Formats: sequence, C-alpha cells, structure tokens
Amino acid sequence: MAKFDTMILNSGGLRSLVVTAMAVREMDPELVVLVHYAQRQPNSRHRTEMMEKQAEHFGIQTIVRSEMASLIPRPGTAVRDDNEPSPPTFYRPQIMLAALAQAIEYKVKRLIIPYQCNAIHKQIAKITEQSTLVQHTAELEFEGELPPLDMPILDMTDRQLVELGGQMDVPWAMSWSCLHTGDVPCGGCQACIRRAQGFKEAGIADGHDA
Repeated sequence: MAKFDTMILNSGGLRSLVVTAMAVREMDPELVVLVHYAQRQPNSRHRTEMMEKQAEHFGIQTIVRSEMASLIPRPGTAVRDDNEPSPPTFYRPQIMLAALAQAIEYKVKRLIIPYQCNAIHKQIAKITEQSTLVQHTAELEFEGELPPLDMPILDMTDRQLVELGGQMDVPWAMSWSCLHTGDVPCGGCQACIRRAQGFKEAGIADGHDA
C-alpha cells in the first residue's frame, strides 16, 4: 500500500472543503487520502459529487468510499420539522471510529476531521469528549500507535471559517450544505441559513447559488 501522510474525513461540505485546502497547502496532495461515508440522506448524492470535485480540484487521487446508511435511525427522515424531537443517534462517534480504523489501515500519520461548532462551547466539549472516548476504544482493540485526531477548525466561528477559506481562495461552489435534494440549494433549511449567515458576517460572496 502506498505511503500516505494524512487522511481527511470529507463529506463534500463547506468544512471539508476548507480543511482539505488547508492540508494540500502543507504537503503534496499525493500524500493525502480522503475518506467519504455516504449516508441515507436526501443530500447524499450532492455531497458525494462535491467530494469528488474537491478531490479533483486539489489533485487528491486516493478516495476511500463506504456506505454508512445504518447511522440514520429512521430511513428517509434525515430532514424533519424543526419542532420534531430528534431520535437518539450515535453517528458522530461511529464515523470517527470508522475513520480511525481506515487511518490505521492506511498507516497515515494523522486523521483530520472537519468538525466545527460555530464557537458553541457546549458542543465543542461534547465532540472533544467523544473523540477521547473513540481513541480509548481504539486503544483497547489496537496494540499499535494510533494516528492523532486533528480537528483544526473545531472552535472556529462560521465567520472565521469563511474568512479562512477566503484567504485560501477556495472554490465555494465545490461544496454542498443544503439538507435537501434538488438542482440548487433550497436556501431555507437550517444548513442553508447557517451557511448564508457565515458568508454575510465575513463579507464574502458565496460562490454557490445558496
């Protein structure tokens, strides 16, 4: 198996775009491998297409694809009314653990995960604790040295994320945030609203028709 330096968990979204750009500025893109988990969500096709466009744009030749449909507790309900309580789901720790297993297999030096919480401290603390538990779980099963989990944008605000992407001149159109399917983003779902607000606060035009 070829030698890789870095593995990036890439969903095809805005955060994946920024962290991928950060990584390839530091190293040869041939040393980077993307791991993409397709889930049973309405926007899954768009996410996969954007991930592939990001890989091509940045010259990343190796992509690990896997289906993670079982992470959705009730198929077809990934987009729901905001007033409807969310069923319990453990998708984030499962994805982190699966990605860590892939990183061990590919013998990378680090695993980059593009989680970002818009400076919401409670959420940052939760993800940090989950990553610690995931690493401990992996240590119980794997005797070798684990690649560190790198979350470089975890504590950034949405404005800071967009400003960072702007500094690197990332192709914003090569990312999909909308929770729905369709030829263009709906502009009204929670993800679209959050994205638009981040660009507005940063004073940067979004290259996507959102």
